Amino acid sequence: MRHALELDIDSKTHQGITEIYKRLIDGELGTEAKLELVLGVWVEMLCYAASYCSRESHARELRQQRIRRLRHRRVAAKGCPL
Repeated sequence: MRHALELDIDSKTHQGITEIYKRLIDGELGTEAKLELVLGVWVEMLCYAASYCSRESHARELRQQRIRRLRHRRVAAKGCPL
């Protein structure tokens, strides 16, 4: 099965990714190792996204998130279902 996102990676990187994937699937990694792996991937994704996001776009998104949180709090304080 081919994925929509094709990455241009070298064979050494591909082998490393394949090894980590196999260890995850086979249950060879403990909970702490899995969490470290997820955190590492998350940080890489944030760095990648940040490099393609303008300041204006980031500020707009933060504003929208703040507005959604404030609305949610207001509704929750009134005891209304979401």
